[in-house]
Amino acid sequence: MNKILISLGIIAIAAIIVLFFIINPFQKESLKGTVLNKEAIDFELKTLDNKTFKLSDHKGKVIAMTFVYSHCPDVCPVLANRFSTAAVTLMEKNYDNFIMLLISVDFAGDTYESVMDFLSKYVSKEAINKGKVIYLLGKDLESLNNIWKSYGVYVATSKETGNYTFTPVAHSTVVHIIDKKFKWRVSFVGMLWDVTDLVHDMEILLKE
Repeated sequence: MNKILISLGIIAIAAIIVLFFIINPFQKESLKGTVLNKEAIDFELKTLDNKTFKLSDHKGKVIAMTFVYSHCPDVCPVLANRFSTAAVTLMEKNYDNFIMLLISVDFAGDTYESVMDFLSKYVSKEAINKGKVIYLLGKDLESLNNIWKSYGVYVATSKETGNYTFTPVAHSTVVHIIDKKFKWRVSFVGMLWDVTDLVHDMEILLKE
């Protein structure tokens, strides 16, 4: 009888331990994207008002970035809208220490007018006005190309067309998130993720 009671006690304790690790509120949540945990690669680009943007100047913030162009007919509007929704969601949760970057893959074609038109269609005015979603342009094609390579972005271009030196016809679809310690922590590749995944991972890093 005593052996049975001892066995039942051991089973009960084991069950409690398992439940603790399943529902433990102090247990760290896991990131949804692919975890990298490597040093972020610094760069300089320019904003729409022609100011220099240096990535490392924003160390201490959680930074999400993706790569788009304003004439893109398919995936870029979706990416921009997801970034916009994520930014608004985080602001509604009273997070402030983050920025989300839309980085150009069209050095010649992304003009002030075309980008402003793109943003007006796909990004919240509030997110733009509060500096939470920022569209970045290249200072020159070589430096922009180096940034694409550093962050694993392939840009396929057509031959010269009209006023364009290069016309993007395809590019890698990636999202990278850098933490407050300037570590490249997590990435999403392709489009098999949604806004809740992005917000989830940014929120974890914002809480660190």
